[in-house]
Amino acid sequence: MVAGVVVALLGLGLAALGAWGYRSADALAPAALDADERAHRGRVLRSGAVGCCLAGVVLLVGASVGLVRG
Repeated sequence: MVAGVVVALLGLGLAALGAWGYRSADALAPAALDADERAHRGRVLRSGAVGCCLAGVVLLVGASVGLVRG
């Protein structure tokens, strides 16, 4: 029971971090880079954020299944 709650909280945190990273990708890219490299970094950060969101959702689903099954 406790492990399921911990995994659910971890999943929620990962999903929230990914959502924040996706929204903030342009601001997180270093300003010292030229425009093309900065745009590339923004795309890379967004793809990592999507992966983080997906991992969070997988953890949330796994935790909820584990909690429902008992």
